[in-house]
Amino acid sequence: NPLTLGAFFDALEIPFGTDSIAGKTNGDLCTNGKTGTIKMFVNGTANGDYRNYVWKDRDVILLIFDDRTNEEVEAFIKQEPIAFPSLGRG
Repeated sequence: NPLTLGAFFDALEIPFGTDSIAGKTNGDLCTNGKTGTIKMFVNGTANGDYRNYVWKDRDVILLIFDDRTNEEVEAFIKQEPIAFPSLGRG
């Protein structure tokens, strides 16, 4: 069976859904005092599949809780890309 992100978090017993993760829920305050939301990005692009996302080999998945828009986070990722670690593989 394909590995969904929801199954991954379930196996770790970490609550995860479209509006919450590990105790943070959309509408909670960020450390800067602003209202935050859960956002998910796959390979630098916003993705709304959350629990149903089927994890593919070499995907870089970023889950964040903050007050920025998807567009602001995507722009940040373009400036500071997250690369899949080589782990000695070619």
